[in-house]
This record gives sequence, C-alpha cells and structure tokens, in this order.
Amino acid sequence: MFDIEHGNGTYRSLSVADQSLCRALVLTSLRHKPMLDAAITRLLERPLPSGARALAHVLTIAAAQILYLDIPDHSAVDIAVEQANADPRNKRFAGLVNAVLRRLSRRKEKTLAELATASPIPDWFRERLEEIYGAEKAFAIGRAQLTPPSIDISVKSDPEGWAERLGGTVLSTGTIRLDKPSGAVTAMAGFDDGEWWVQDAAAAIPARLLAT
Repeated sequence: MFDIEHGNGTYRSLSVADQSLCRALVLTSLRHKPMLDAAITRLLERPLPSGARALAHVLTIAAAQILYLDIPDHSAVDIAVEQANADPRNKRFAGLVNAVLRRLSRRKEKTLAELATASPIPDWFRERLEEIYGAEKAFAIGRAQLTPPSIDISVKSDPEGWAERLGGTVLSTGTIRLDKPSGAVTAMAGFDDGEWWVQDAAAAIPARLLAT
C-alpha cells in the first residue's frame, strides 16, 4: 500500500508505473467506496472496532483490487496482511484481514452480481437525489459516477495531427479526447512545449465562443 504525501513525499519517489497503480488504487477505492464497504460488512461476523479507520482502509484497498482491478487476488490478500502486520494498530487483526479477503476472493462473482444493483453513493446523498429525481434517475446518476472521466485536451493547432500522434479522437468542437492514455500526461509529447493542455471539452467551448 502506498503512502501518498503532499508535495515531495513517497508518491513522488515512485516509478511512473507505480504512480499509475497508486492512482488506480485510490480512485477505484473512492469511486466504489459504499459498495466496497457493503461487501466487506457482509463478510464480517461483527462490526470493526469503533475508530479502526486504518484497518478499514486496508480492507477497502484490498477489496478494490480483488473486485475491480486486474491484480491477482492472492497478491492483494498477501499485501493487505503484510500491511496489517506492519501497523501496530492493525497487527492483532491480521488474521481477520486474511480470512475476510480470502472469503471475498472465493465469492467474487457472487459479490459482483450483488453489487450490480447497489448504489455507489452514500445513503444521505442518494436519499436527496431520490427526493428530487425519483429512485430510478437517482440510481442512474449514482452508477454514472463509476465511469472514469475522459481526458480531453485543447491544442494550439493541428488537432488532427496531434490526435494521431497521441492516440486520440478529434471531437466536433476541436477538442481531442484521449482514448487510452498510457503513463503520465505530463510525460506525453508536446506537453512540456505547451503545444496542448488538459481541458474538459465542455470547458473549452466558452473559450472558443468568446474568441470568435
């Protein structure tokens, strides 16, 4: 598990590949948090101790790897147990971590099927959305946030050329949508030279209209 620090902390010292993995772990865990909590709760014989946030984080990160990321289940379990043993607050729960995550791995497909109809947003927010939009639309809004956002860029010139070079698609507004960006955006050709910049397609429209 990675320790993300602000500025020049541990995260900055990681390789590009490990930074990408770290972002995937954090974003996937946050995006699916209520669903991961529900999956873990179903496997516990009794609730986690009050205030055991570090232990909950270990379980959440590992469950995200097992259910939603292309990481071998045994690796996710082993790393989680290792992390529990390394933390004085969690060491006595290492056996619990091992048992819960192995159980989750065995019933992965069943769990995913159960979560397919679950809301991925907190109950308080879901209830407010249901009051305004109704249950069906509120559920659709919640599920929509599970889709990772696209990366859109604006270019100084030659959008077709940059789209081909970066592996993207030119939208009708002239924005380039990167289909499957690999590695850090800042390491891609043209970024350091200021030939393009990250800008959501919707945010680019007013700038184009005002420039005309």
